[in-house]
Amino acid sequence: MPNVFDDSRFPLVVIEAVGSSSDEDVRERLAFLEKVLARGSTGVLVFDSSGNAGLSAMQRRMWVDWLAKHDVALRERSLAAAFVTPNALVRGTYTAVFWLWSPPFTHVFVRTREEAMAWAENRLRDQGAVLPGAARS
Repeated sequence: MPNVFDDSRFPLVVIEAVGSSSDEDVRERLAFLEKVLARGSTGVLVFDSSGNAGLSAMQRRMWVDWLAKHDVALRERSLAAAFVTPNALVRGTYTAVFWLWSPPFTHVFVRTREEAMAWAENRLRDQGAVLPGAARS
């Protein structure tokens, strides 16, 4: 189970990458994100790489090409992103991609999924969003 996708609490979107990534795994992640962008609404992404072994050079290139292709939509619809990166190898993957494509949204690197979720939920609350399944105050 290399990919877990959850948009049930949109505008909070979660991707979990598990294990080694094949090129097909990367394509599935990009296709999922494309569907999210097609909604036309602003959202926040939590990308949990805590169980991932990193990406090959070719897979990093796939990400950079996709990000560049969707740059305008990402600028318009991405409020923020939290990346769960518990080790240097995974952080290095993001660093390599972000050298070639600079995220136009607020982002943070954290060590745990709990930190990422709390941060993402706070970004949405700051914008006045109500999350499905969240307690209303």
